[in-house]
Amino acid sequence: MVLLQLPAARMAAADRLVFHGANPARARLCEKALRILEDELSSPSKMERTADVIRRIEAMRFAWGVSDGT
Repeated sequence: MVLLQLPAARMAAADRLVFHGANPARARLCEKALRILEDELSSPSKMERTADVIRRIEAMRFAWGVSDGT
């Protein structure tokens, strides 16, 4: 979910995006999503269209689950 929110915030030109992790493992997941954004989704040609970004994230084949309420 973080990997969807990061490019959305970037495309919206948000100045700041704050995540609150319930534990260190979740904080590491946020850091990993940021690294993926920087390494694989940040070049201007890759960020042109929302649909393109979603396709690239979908191609990474993440396992999507259900919210745990946090």
